[in-house]
Amino acid sequence: MLQIKPFGDGAIHIRFGEEIADRVVQEVEAFAAQVFRAEGKWLLELVPTYTSVTIFYKPELDYRQITEWVYRIYKEESARTREQAKARLVEIPVCYGSEFGPDLDYVAKYHGLSVDEVIRKHTAPEYRVYMIGFMPGFPYLGGLDPRTGYPTPKQAAC
Repeated sequence: MLQIKPFGDGAIHIRFGEEIADRVVQEVEAFAAQVFRAEGKWLLELVPTYTSVTIFYKPELDYRQITEWVYRIYKEESARTREQAKARLVEIPVCYGSEFGPDLDYVAKYHGLSVDEVIRKHTAPEYRVYMIGFMPGFPYLGGLDPRTGYPTPKQAAC
């Protein structure tokens, strides 16, 4: 269920769900893409997250106008089959152990797995990059196996 709330006197916060899940992230991405396509000169900034979008707008518009516009855009986007951003597969070479991963033995022992099992579990899935973080190159990933010692996005959310 879509939840809309004011975010100060020049922004609106739109929440698409409470859990970090592909379905919710796809809704956020589709809505953000629709806002960019329909954007007028009133838009200052658009901030998508795992579960929400915050729209910062120029002061000549008021909260009521933006709320009506958001519902209209959301319904238009819902009428279509929510488009998913074109994904691309990126293969990243990974090194395990020694100076590249000094905690690998600890992770394996902690989870009752062999080092080879940890590596196999870590490299088997295709991960979805939900977003790139505040540190250059630090991705927030979906699809991680908690048995390898890496948290799932839901566990990592604060």
